[in-house]
Amino acid sequence: MIRSEHSIVEYDFQRLTVSADRLRRSSDADYVPAAKTMLRIYRDGIGDRRQALHARVETCLGQMDACPPRRIAAFCKLLDDQSQYESQRRHAARLRQSVFELAADLHPIVETREGIFDHELHQTRREIAESVGRSWPEIEASLFSDVLELQRLESFDCDLEPEQLLSLYNLAQTQAALYRATRVRIDAMDDFKTIIRHAKLAGLMHRVSLFTSNGKHGYRLILDGAQATLRETSRYGIRFASLIPKLLTCHGWQLTAEILGPRKQRFRLNLSDRDGLRSVLETARDF
Repeated sequence: MIRSEHSIVEYDFQRLTVSADRLRRSSDADYVPAAKTMLRIYRDGIGDRRQALHARVETCLGQMDACPPRRIAAFCKLLDDQSQYESQRRHAARLRQSVFELAADLHPIVETREGIFDHELHQTRREIAESVGRSWPEIEASLFSDVLELQRLESFDCDLEPEQLLSLYNLAQTQAALYRATRVRIDAMDDFKTIIRHAKLAGLMHRVSLFTSNGKHGYRLILDGAQATLRETSRYGIRFASLIPKLLTCHGWQLTAEILGPRKQRFRLNLSDRDGLRSVLETARDF
């Protein structure tokens, strides 16, 4: 999932509804070749730093008309989630400590020797490399490998097609819109057992009642958390969001979420199985 700072939502202050950013086949067809380029950037970028990969994605999407920075950051986050980066936090911290301690006794270090300043930069690097037992390029590459932007891509085992990446973006934006949800209502006509099982797995409190729509009977689920009985809170937004991919594998449901908007106004987010969102999960098979 993406983070809150990547979320793009539109508030309708007349209808008090909220809608998440979504790329559509008709108006956003140019994003298909862009998605293909972004996937190729990561597949060909093994060994490159995270900040370099993000810069290439930004260059790719920067050519699109009216592509907001949050959308670019969201795509980078989704691609990073499919990636494996080197992470040597303790090793990098120990290496920095050793290098800085060795260099401290040689300060001041200058580019060229002059007068009493006789500790030349290149010679100092060679001495430190000999003491550490590694070449200076290796030391320099690992010195700040615990910094997120400087981590190098180790693998990108992702078989997503460009259209699937765009569908994943639409799903992620819808999930992010639920981060500020205080309560969710689901009207289920089919797959009720599957929906309530996933609600339990998400750790959500639920109340179930019968309802009738167009002469058909269904079940209405009200989902919230323990603290919701005491005060209005959005702390369960992540759990609501985690329910969406599983919910999209079901049929015959309609979701209405109460969202805290600007100035703590209450908005509604409406979603159903007919809205065209695709799940990253497969539909559960019958036992």
